Amino acid sequence: MELCEICGVNKATAWDHDHATGKIRGQLCGPCNIALGLLEDDKERMRKAIAYLERPPTDALYADAKREQLRQATARWRAKHREEERARVRAAYAADPEKFREYQRRWKRDDADGAKKRRQNENLRKWLAEHPGKREEYNANRREKQRLDRLEQGRAKYRRMMTDPEKKAKEQARIRDYKRKQRVELDSAEKGA
Repeated sequence: MELCEICGVNKATAWDHDHATGKIRGQLCGPCNIALGLLEDDKERMRKAIAYLERPPTDALYADAKREQLRQATARWRAKHREEERARVRAAYAADPEKFREYQRRWKRDDADGAKKRRQNENLRKWLAEHPGKREEYNANRREKQRLDRLEQGRAKYRRMMTDPEKKAKEQARIRDYKRKQRVELDSAEKGA
C-alpha cells in the first residue's frame, strides 16, 4: 500500500501531475491532491498559507468581528421592529388622533430612555475595558444586585398573595403539608439509625 507523498498518513489514491507539462509528479491522497489543486500549484500561495498557519492564533480579532456582526444584526432588527411597530400603531390609531398623539409622546419618551440606557451601557463597557481589574468586582456586584432583586420580587409576590384570603389559605396549607412531610422523613431517618 502506497502512502501519500505529502502527508504520509493516508493511502495514495490519486496521481498528481504538472498541469503545464502534463508529467506525473507522484502519488497523493485525495485531500492533499485537492489542496494542491485549490492552491493552483502556486508555490507563493503555498508559502503564504504556511506563514499563515505558523502565525499564533488570536481570539481577539475573531471575538471583535463576531461582536460587531452581532451589534449590526441587532441594530438592523431593532430598526425593522421599530418601523413595523410604528406602522402597526399608526394603522390602529389613525381613527383616534388624540390617542395617536399620546402614543407618539410615549414613544418619544421611551426612545429617549432607550438611547440614554444605551449610552450608559456603552460608557460602562469603555470604562471596564480601561480598568480590566474592576470587571470581576463589577460582575460580582451585578450578580448580588440581581439576587437581591429576585428576592424582593419573591417577597412582593408573597405579600400580594397573602392579601387574598383564598390564596393565603392555600399557601398556609402547603406550608403545613411541607412541614409534616419533613417531620415524617426526619422520624423515619431516626428510627432507621
